[in-house]
Amino acid sequence: MGDPALYDSILQVIEALRVTITMDLTVIPGVSAPQLLAAAHEITLNSGGRSVHLTTGRRLLEEYNRGLGDVVVLNDHDFACRGLVEEFPDVELYWGAYLGTRSRSWPTGHSAPSPPTCSTCARV
Repeated sequence: MGDPALYDSILQVIEALRVTITMDLTVIPGVSAPQLLAAAHEITLNSGGRSVHLTTGRRLLEEYNRGLGDVVVLNDHDFACRGLVEEFPDVELYWGAYLGTRSRSWPTGHSAPSPPTCSTCARV
């Protein structure tokens, strides 16, 4: 259901469910989507010792600038990264869908197919 350290909405969903359902919550630490993505593409998230900026797809275009360093985009349901590539054609994207599952996908490059949900690591 997502890493609560990165996806705060899962904790909000659980709190909303607790209004009608009695449940205990145990957060089990694991490997995050950005870690899986970096491992799958055999890349680092901070190339050349640069900073890493984490954001969501809905905030990507308003926040992005080259000074941020490498960018990890979470929950990019509308695939805002396409807009980033349009504005910055030399941006290099690494993305993955359904991370940690058998249905995972690791397309890469400027014109790779876009999965319906993805976690994206953009490197300039």
